[in-house]
Amino acid sequence: MKKVIKFITKEKVLLFSLFILILLSRLHFLGSSLWHDDAFNFVDKAINLAVNGQYLNAHSTGYPLWIIFLAFVMKIGHFFTGQWSVVFLPNLTAAIFGSLLLLPIYNLSKKILNNPHYALLTALTVLVNPIIWRWSEIAVSDIFALFFVLYAMVFFIDFTEKDKNKYLWLSSLFLYFALMTRVLYGLVLLPFIIFWFISNKQYNFQKLIYIISSWSLTILFMIFTYGLFHDFDFLAFLSGYGSVMPNLKEFLLSSTIILKSIGPTMILMSGLGLIYLFKKDKKYFYFILSFLAVFFCYLSSWHRNGSFDIERYSILMTVILLIVAGYCLVINKLTKVLFGISLIISLFLFIKGVNLPLNQYSAYGFSESNFINYVVKASQLKQQIKTDSDLQTYQDLAGYIDNQDLIFYWRNDWIMPKLLLAGAHLPKKALLVSIKSTEDLEEQLAKYQNREIYLLRGAYDAYLEIMEKYKPIKSIALKNRSVINFIPSD
Repeated sequence: MKKVIKFITKEKVLLFSLFILILLSRLHFLGSSLWHDDAFNFVDKAINLAVNGQYLNAHSTGYPLWIIFLAFVMKIGHFFTGQWSVVFLPNLTAAIFGSLLLLPIYNLSKKILNNPHYALLTALTVLVNPIIWRWSEIAVSDIFALFFVLYAMVFFIDFTEKDKNKYLWLSSLFLYFALMTRVLYGLVLLPFIIFWFISNKQYNFQKLIYIISSWSLTILFMIFTYGLFHDFDFLAFLSGYGSVMPNLKEFLLSSTIILKSIGPTMILMSGLGLIYLFKKDKKYFYFILSFLAVFFCYLSSWHRNGSFDIERYSILMTVILLIVAGYCLVINKLTKVLFGISLIISLFLFIKGVNLPLNQYSAYGFSESNFINYVVKASQLKQQIKTDSDLQTYQDLAGYIDNQDLIFYWRNDWIMPKLLLAGAHLPKKALLVSIKSTEDLEEQLAKYQNREIYLLRGAYDAYLEIMEKYKPIKSIALKNRSVINFIPSD
């Protein structure tokens, strides 16, 4: 029995077991939905790359590494199954990396807390956070980039403390991967510089030149790679970063949004952890403080630009603040008790939120309310359990249509039809026709009067206004659940 207990309590066994448990908890929520517009955008570009070998830029800076990786995963899935999985496999990929976050978070926590058991508990605290949980189950690039940037931090700390150049190059490699996924993580270089100077009382300028050379090569290679993917526009990665410095009000408002992401009861723990970290380990205190200052300012600039995705962009801050909260476990007995109480309350709110009725996607976004929406955050997890009826309808229809059948869809509803009805991965593709008004619909019906026409959502609503003038509409039931309205050909 002692040997069994000794084996179970080994670090690697505990980490592997916890990884499996976290992954299983994520799998329960994958469902069949790509409920975020960005996820459709990424998957649309990835499936085109997988089928046609053609790289198309996603919005903003393109996120090439994420698109390439999704294409690779779907290509493997197609090799084994003969089917193109455009929902489950992309979401599963995000879930796997969301579970793998355990490893860099644990290693980073262990360095700061200097206690493997407390580091494990802190990592668990991070991974049950609703913000981290939700973005670990949808095919957006944030968690994928977060995994790389956290390991870049871990390896840079190893380089600073162990003075071995291999850790600097590993840090630069993972930083490159993060930059090729989300360019904003280039901001970590400033905290890295501060940490290195604080950690070295006697400055070795030769070593400093070596560090700068490593980072310069990383950035130059990143710029060159972006150029290859963007028609040799080597500064394309800057296209979506025209933010400006925020004023004090914007800084405070966005900071409030970020703080509430860690949960109302963990805010106090983060504050206490930061205070005691200043007293006992100034090296890590200034490292953490520089991260907070740089990213809070950056995210506040997005607040000025009207972005409602501050929570999503700030997941690195959520992780760091929760790790700082975990520092309460090594201070004294009182702070340990307070941390335990805070964790129990957060878990209670989280569980309560998961059991709430489904809220709309927009509820996750910006709100000036400080604490009230923490439960709402947790409730968004139910979005992945709910089957997206529109998406399922389009998937069913994609298997029913013949080549060059017509799909009339409302112009603003462009993402799902493009991917699921006329995507490059389909053996039979529909011809998509966008409709912007009732008059436009009449013109298109006259143009294609001898073709079989399927009407989706807004296009069907417009048809109801003029159906007396045109052929009677018919319906088909797909797999006994999806009803499609269409106008048959003569």
